[in-house]
Amino acid sequence: MRPVCLAAVIAALVPLCAWGAQQPVVVPIASVKQLHEAIITPLSDTLFKAESQAPKDAAAWRTLHSAALLLAEAANLLMVDGRAKDRDRWIAFARDMRDAAVAEMKATEAANLDDLVTANGQLVEACMACHEPYRDNNRGMLSPKQ
Repeated sequence: MRPVCLAAVIAALVPLCAWGAQQPVVVPIASVKQLHEAIITPLSDTLFKAESQAPKDAAAWRTLHSAALLLAEAANLLMVDGRAKDRDRWIAFARDMRDAAVAEMKATEAANLDDLVTANGQLVEACMACHEPYRDNNRGMLSPKQ
């Protein structure tokens, strides 16, 4: 009977110990612009290029899958405190980007070009929605510079 009580006490204390444990501090290194230049733009360009130059073999699909996976992780980087512009729209837009990249991952895993094209469209929509208020000052990605 005693071991059962001891186990119950330990089970009750473990969450309290975990609660008091310090969470790692994530310190952003790159700016949002640097993330775009170094990671987001090259990866998205790789995925978009597949629409005009279809992957010819499994290795090409693996390359696309890696690009989509890294793009999804880049979306997570956009949500890091100190980089996120706000906790509402910015986070929602970054999640939309991540969701599109995950859809691209699934399409590349299945080697399905039609699904990749659809997911690429989803990514374009996510990018345009975010760029308009944050990068383009509500002018829209495709409008001329003012």
